[in-house]
Amino acid sequence: MTSTSTTTIPVNRTSAASSGTVRTANRFARKSRFRWLIPTVYIVFLMLPIYWLINMSFKNNQEILSTFTLFPPTRHCEITR
Repeated sequence: MTSTSTTTIPVNRTSAASSGTVRTANRFARKSRFRWLIPTVYIVFLMLPIYWLINMSFKNNQEILSTFTLFPPTRHCEITR
């Protein structure tokens, strides 16, 4: 009788898992590039009323009621001698 021997090749499962992990990591890396954008826009949006409040505190009544400006006008101080 002839016996046939079968050899099994060990399968390295860690390489398959790591390649899947690399693909997943690349996908998250692409998404994480812009993860800072939404919180930054949100924080700026939340700080607008604070900016408005501080800006209005430096204006007098006439300036508040006359026109809408985002920045206070430049005022030059006169130096008297």
